[in-house]
Amino acid sequence: MSKIIKILRISPLIAFRKIFQKSINHLLTPIISYLNKRKATYLSAPEWFKSIHYHTIPLPPIEIINHFSEQIKAVAALVSENKFDLLGSGIKTVRIEQKKHNNIKEEFQPEIIELIESFPNKENRKTALSLLDQIDKEHKFIDWQSDFKSNYHWNISSVSSKIKYGNVKGADIKVPWELGRMQYLITLSYAYYLFTHFGNKERATHYESVFKNIILDFRISNPPKFGVQWISPMDAAIRAVNIIVAYSFFKQAGAKFDETIDMAIHLGVDPKKTDQTVRGTVSLPAGTGKRLRMVVLTKSEKYKEAEEAGADYVGADDLVEKIMGGWLDFDIVLATPDIMSSVGKLGKILGRKGLMPNPKAGTVTNDIGKAVKEFKAGKIEFKLDKGANIHMGIGKASFDEKSIESNITAAINAINKAKPVGFKGNYIKSVTVSTTMGPGIKINYSKLIKEGAA
Repeated sequence: MSKIIKILRISPLIAFRKIFQKSINHLLTPIISYLNKRKATYLSAPEWFKSIHYHTIPLPPIEIINHFSEQIKAVAALVSENKFDLLGSGIKTVRIEQKKHNNIKEEFQPEIIELIESFPNKENRKTALSLLDQIDKEHKFIDWQSDFKSNYHWNISSVSSKIKYGNVKGADIKVPWELGRMQYLITLSYAYYLFTHFGNKERATHYESVFKNIILDFRISNPPKFGVQWISPMDAAIRAVNIIVAYSFFKQAGAKFDETIDMAIHLGVDPKKTDQTVRGTVSLPAGTGKRLRMVVLTKSEKYKEAEEAGADYVGADDLVEKIMGGWLDFDIVLATPDIMSSVGKLGKILGRKGLMPNPKAGTVTNDIGKAVKEFKAGKIEFKLDKGANIHMGIGKASFDEKSIESNITAAINAINKAKPVGFKGNYIKSVTVSTTMGPGIKINYSKLIKEGAA
């Protein structure tokens, strides 16, 4: 009775508004939920992950590790070859199958490129392709979506919450839970500790590289909320803990991990509006820390100028044909305007890796000698993506604090200077800095802008 009296006291307008609002929410919830899943990108990170202190996890004494040295070495050797004894099913090689591609050789096996291009989220594709530059070229990519007993393969483009196991024939299904939980990473850290302690630096460095490659492999091959590797929150949590613990052990045992320092800037502009695009270049004072393999496409009269400035490969139609044949062993391409008619053939090949020369980026110019020196010294391009974000590598973890700060300051001020004319509102919303394998940290950028402008 009290509920009826309460309803009668509400004005008809308020009652109608509440009923209408609840109806709309009920109809829109599935759509909003679907869109959120589609938008899940590599930038998604839980708050708790950002507050982890790696040094708080003690590394076991060398005596204990040495007691199990034979077992540790045996497991580490298998993992380095993509061989796993998963759920007691016996040792099996788990990697993406190689196929024949008309004898065209690429910088990476074509299968990983095909996988990335199948992602439904464009931002994930872009991030995955950029991460390829940080993984060792000889690394064989792991097939994270394969059931290693029945050989059933889950679709990486399927939202994880919609994936079912029931469509796999056979009662004894060996789903890739253990592979995705990554408990073998801790064994790798123990192996690194052993070989470092007993002076075998070559083997220790090898396991350091294997660890880095596996972390990057997972990030490249498994965009959040897609595929079987994200279906269980418990498995995702176990994976995060194993990565954190293994990383902590590697660091305490002396691993340097000269990771790339990435910066993500979220802007308040609308990328859909042509008058609010943000693009430009910036010269980082301390450089990028990466040796650029540079291609210069130009006519013969500019060859000497480019070579003397430090270009690695200089040519014209001969290099264009070589790239069309699958050669991609370089990091940046510069070109002069007079050869762009030939370079246009490379649009599809270079475009997907973000290497296509463009006048706005300063990679198409007649002053080729100056451009080569600037890019070799640390000049980089930045461009707004469809999520209103700008991503850029601003150095290495081995840089001192002053070098990192100077690069961040230069980058933020260049982006601030590129603010669209007439834009009103909060331009730079947030700036997050992270290493390749570490959590993102938000920084107070306002002071840097003032100092950079002074």
